[in-house]
Amino acid sequence: MCDIADIFAAHADEVQQHRLSPVQRKALFDIIACRTPLIGRCNNWYCPKCGDVQSAWVSCGNRNCPKCGRDKAGKYLERERENHLPVEHFMITITLPHECIPAFKAHTPEMAGTFFHAAKDAIMELARDKRHLGAKVGVTAVLQTWSRNGNFHPHLHCLVPGGGLSPDGKYWIWPKKRTFLLPAKPLGKLFRGKFRAELEARNLLGQVPSSIWSRDWVVDCMNAGYGMQSMMYIVPYLFRGFLGNERIVGYDGSEVTFSYKEGGTGRTMHRTLSAVDFIMLYLSHVMPSGMQRIRRYGLLANACKAKLKELRLRILCAGACDAQISPFQVHTFNCKKCGTPLLSEQAWKKRQVWTQVIGTIACAERSQRAPPIPSMSIPSI
Repeated sequence: MCDIADIFAAHADEVQQHRLSPVQRKALFDIIACRTPLIGRCNNWYCPKCGDVQSAWVSCGNRNCPKCGRDKAGKYLERERENHLPVEHFMITITLPHECIPAFKAHTPEMAGTFFHAAKDAIMELARDKRHLGAKVGVTAVLQTWSRNGNFHPHLHCLVPGGGLSPDGKYWIWPKKRTFLLPAKPLGKLFRGKFRAELEARNLLGQVPSSIWSRDWVVDCMNAGYGMQSMMYIVPYLFRGFLGNERIVGYDGSEVTFSYKEGGTGRTMHRTLSAVDFIMLYLSHVMPSGMQRIRRYGLLANACKAKLKELRLRILCAGACDAQISPFQVHTFNCKKCGTPLLSEQAWKKRQVWTQVIGTIACAERSQRAPPIPSMSIPSI
C-alpha cells in the first residue's frame, strides 16, 4: 500500500512552486515528517511484561494527516460517550450551490460562519414550529468541503437528536414518526432565506450570483441511528483529510490513482491525477488556522452541559439503553519480543508509582497485623 506521505515527499519541491497558504504549507511538511526522523522527537515505550524499551518517532498531530486522525477519533468518541443522548438521531445534510464555491474559497472564515449560523437558525426555527416538533433541539454541525471524488464541495452534516425539550423545559418531546424529523423542502427554503440574510449582514451578498436564489437548494434528512452509533457519520470528517492511505490504488512516480464510491449506485470508482494535482487537491481542503470544523448549538451547546446530563439521565431511567460501539481503535505499539502492547513513558511512570504505593500499603498492613495465636494442646481430664 502506498503512503500519502511518500507522495508528498517526492513532489514537495514541485508543489512549493504553486501558491500555498501558510496553513497548507505547514500541513504539507507535517504529513511528510509524521512518525519519521524528520519530526525530530521520539518517545520511549515500555513493555510491562518483558521490560523491553523501544523508541518511536512521535506523530505530527495535524488534523489533516491521514496517520494521526484515527487516534484522535477514538479519543473523541470516548469523551462524547458521557454526553451523547441515547435516542434516535437524524442527519441533516445541507449543500451550498456550486456557484458559491469561488466566494467560499476567497472568504472561507466568513462564508463558513454564515453557513453554520444559517443552518442552525433554520433547523431550530423549523423544529420549534408546533406543526413539526414544537421543541427546542440540539444541533452538532460538521463542515465537509469534499465530495466523494475529492472535488471542492462545501456542505454541512448536522446531527440532530430525535426529539427536543418542551418550551417550558419540563419534558422531552419525541417526534411523531421514528423515521421522520423535519421536512427537507421547507427546511431548504428557510435555510436559503437565512443564508441570504446572513450574507447581506456581512456585506458578502455581491460575492455570489443572484441566480441561485430562484431555485431549490439541496437538503436531505435521514435517520442516522441510535445513540453513539450516529457518531459514525460525522467523526471521520473531523480528524483527517479527504482520503486515507487505504484508498490509494496506485502510484507510478508521476500519477496517483485513488478509489471512491459513486453516490447512488455505491460502485467503486477510480480517479487518476498527476502527483502534483493530487497534492494540490488534497491541500485545497485544508481549512484556515483557528477555524472550527465542528460547532454545537441549542441543547448540545457547551453552556447546556449540565442540562444535557440531566436529560440523558432522565431518558436512561425511562428505559432506554445506550448502544456500546467501538468503531475506532486507538493505535497501539506492540513489543517486538513478546507482542504485548507497550506503555508510553508517562503511563510507565504512573505504573511504577502505583506499584510502589501498593507495595508500601501491603508492607504496612503486614506490620500492623496481629501475631498468630500459638497452638495449645488441651490436657485430657
